[in-house]
Amino acid sequence: MNRTTDRYMLCPAFIVQLCQLALQAAEEQQGAQRSGRGRPPTPFRKVMNSIWYRLCTGCQWKAIPEGEHLCNGTTAHRWLRRLVMAGVFEVLHAVLVALYAEHGLRKLHAVGIDCTLVPAPLGGSATGPNPTDRGKPGVKISIVVDRHGRPLAIHVDKANRHDIRLLGPTLANMAQELLRRLGANPELVADKGYDYQHVRAEVLARGFRLRFLPRGTKYPKARKRHRWLRAVTERTHAWFKAFRAIRVCWARYLESYTSHVLLAASAILLRAIPRRCLVQVT
Repeated sequence: MNRTTDRYMLCPAFIVQLCQLALQAAEEQQGAQRSGRGRPPTPFRKVMNSIWYRLCTGCQWKAIPEGEHLCNGTTAHRWLRRLVMAGVFEVLHAVLVALYAEHGLRKLHAVGIDCTLVPAPLGGSATGPNPTDRGKPGVKISIVVDRHGRPLAIHVDKANRHDIRLLGPTLANMAQELLRRLGANPELVADKGYDYQHVRAEVLARGFRLRFLPRGTKYPKARKRHRWLRAVTERTHAWFKAFRAIRVCWARYLESYTSHVLLAASAILLRAIPRRCLVQVT
């Protein structure tokens, strides 16, 4: 195994198994059947390794080095579109969130929410002018994290949409298992950008206690828990941008970029789940 395809660049086996099972279930539900003619399909393991390689390096699809562990970039991109259409990455993230809630999560009294902006040089209908980058095209990632920084819910949208517009869709993506574990009056920690009256009403309607930092309040005077969870949320965004394919959105379709974000979130969650629990699931 050479330097470009070392162990760090190979997709975790548990993620490969879950994606394959989710794809089979989705295609069986849709009634899709192969004709049995033509060349044999590419091994699914090589497909996921190629998608993972592109996620880690951020290279072009045609630059993926075909070899023992990786398939052709064109084949990998075609499989990615197939996985996106089947909703595999949403299922993958939902399953790992459920496993994390059952085996890796002890207490969930508070969650944090925040957004980050990502440039998208290729543009497209799903991007918007980035107000912090001279109006260049970009996208915005909104996440909900726990006190350890594990991404529990994700929503990707245009860069010119305000953070408060992404609050509802992001909270709506939280799994029911997490909502049951939140208990009574959980805290939702956010920054000054969410300090609006209608946002307060929406958050209260969803059963959260407000922990917004009021406008005009400096961070040293804020509550210790508020500062701590805000820092954890920012750290999670840094974890995401360690994957080079997320640092800049080179995808022309928002669904393709969202699939990379969900795959990275699944990898972050996988690190927090004990290995013995993964063996029991497989």
